Amino acid sequence: MALRDIVQWTVRPRLLAAAGVARVAVYGGQVRRIEVRARPGDLSDSDLGFLDILNAAKRATSVAGAGFIDTDAQRVLIEPHGQALTKEDVGAGQIQVSGAAPVRIDDVADVVDAPAPASGDALIMGKPGVLVEVARQYGANTLETTHAVEQALAALRPRSPPRA
Repeated sequence: MALRDIVQWTVRPRLLAAAGVARVAVYGGQVRRIEVRARPGDLSDSDLGFLDILNAAKRATSVAGAGFIDTDAQRVLIEPHGQALTKEDVGAGQIQVSGAAPVRIDDVADVVDAPAPASGDALIMGKPGVLVEVARQYGANTLETTHAVEQALAALRPRSPPRA
């Protein structure tokens, strides 16, 4: 999951920014997702149901709208923040209980990072791995695009984990 995260959120955007690149597809690895696994005993002790956890998880992970403000000299972006991005953030989400102390999601459920169901694999030299496919833009010079991709990869190399 860690390798897939690095490729998906660091390598892929950098390659897409390289001159002449039209598409970067990522295959293989395990896609990370956050799972909320309710504990029925803790739910019944708190007089809560599965729908209460579902609604709390929706509130914790929803993306709020944003936009921008134009001034005479610039456009100021307003970015949404506050939505849960990690399992700890989701677990801290509050379940609204009328007339009682708030209950956190992780009080009644296990919140874990888990792989999403596999939808494709990649084998590299016979071992599971993450494969990146780069396609050039129509009309772009193949050699120039290749050099731009190689430069992008070279810029990322110092951040790459050591190979085992």
